[in-house]
Amino acid sequence: MLGSVAIALLLRVGGTVLWLLFSIVVARNLSVEEFGLIFFVINVIMTGGTVAIAGYDVTVLRFGARFWRDEEKQEFRNLFSEAQQAVIVVGSIVTLALVVGVLAGLDTPVTHGMPIAIFVGGAITAIGLMSVERDVLRAGGKLQEALFAFSIIRALVPLILTTIAWLWGVLNTSVIFVAYLTALLAALAWGRWRIGKLELPPKRTAPAQYLKVALAIWPGNAGLVAFQGAPAIVIGLAGGLGAAGLFIAAQRIAQLGTFLTDAVRTAVGPNLAQADGKGQQEAVTHASFLMAISGLLGICFLLSLGWVLLWMFGPEYRSALPVLLVLLVGQLSWTVLGPTALVLNMFGEEKVRSVIGVSTTIMLLVVLPMFDTAIGVATVVAFMSWVMNFALWLAIRIRLNIRCGIVGIGIKEALWLLEEERYTLDNLLLRIKKRDKKH
Repeated sequence: MLGSVAIALLLRVGGTVLWLLFSIVVARNLSVEEFGLIFFVINVIMTGGTVAIAGYDVTVLRFGARFWRDEEKQEFRNLFSEAQQAVIVVGSIVTLALVVGVLAGLDTPVTHGMPIAIFVGGAITAIGLMSVERDVLRAGGKLQEALFAFSIIRALVPLILTTIAWLWGVLNTSVIFVAYLTALLAALAWGRWRIGKLELPPKRTAPAQYLKVALAIWPGNAGLVAFQGAPAIVIGLAGGLGAAGLFIAAQRIAQLGTFLTDAVRTAVGPNLAQADGKGQQEAVTHASFLMAISGLLGICFLLSLGWVLLWMFGPEYRSALPVLLVLLVGQLSWTVLGPTALVLNMFGEEKVRSVIGVSTTIMLLVVLPMFDTAIGVATVVAFMSWVMNFALWLAIRIRLNIRCGIVGIGIKEALWLLEEERYTLDNLLLRIKKRDKKH
């Protein structure tokens, strides 16, 4: 477990740092309004990508991990193909909706012209396909390959291309959008190449066996991404792109505090999917313990250096520090209550998770338009983060009779888990030393 977390952590950290550098290059060379526009569009793409994937990312991980464990490669292949087809269909529908918005004269940053609408629709489809490839590789035990495209390529390519454009003096919003789309296509190519190494059999014609499960998961996933991406979109529409720029800068830095917990969540997913019976509580306890430690480390890091990171964006972004601190209060809910949504999805309670996720997102969207400042929006987001995660935690306790989060870990259990992780780390280091000696 610790080895998987370490791999995920390194790739997540690398990707987060590269994305932060990309954001700084953009912020330093364009106006706050242009910065707000670029990341407004990217937020729409990321949110739309979750719509396009139609719940198949979790479905692929949940069932694919079991198929791979049981060496059922044909079922694994059929699931992968079904997921790809679903993303292409939904992505095409989203693109068509954006085109209709342009023709109807809808005045938003993503529908003010046909080129931007088609770009956003294509990028949304690409994000959906990338998510499927990522979770196919995760389910197949290829965590490093799965995260390399999503974490490294997606951030490194636009960083390189925008830096070159800046040095040549031709950096503008159009160049940045082209660089971002290039990164998505490169990541897709990488994922397809690595999946080819799994040596899966040819696809067999089969009915959409997993559509019902995916559709049950879909609202919850879409709700969570909307929960995370909607605040920047709403403030961009209600408070202007300047206010959106300040909020997005704080949000980008706040996400640095989650790279540890994201690494844990990524690594423990297959383990939770494969857990049965009494092993479920043990798997959840282990995951909650790692989430708590990683979350506290991330928050402490940002409390110490968050102001420095904001300063790197530029003098005009220093006023976003209170926004960052409020967002960290919301992030603490994941640290305390554990990987609640993941547990419900992996243990067959995806409908309950979706109901809670969609309900809290609707509440968030109802309240958000009442605020047109970055600090106001951040306060609403932090409060609703606690509401959503507590509701998910309560559902786990009631529906599964499982203790999730640090409230379910006693002192003796925590000490035992620490000792287990130390033992695992020692073995990992020993294997690395032996391998180095052989070379």
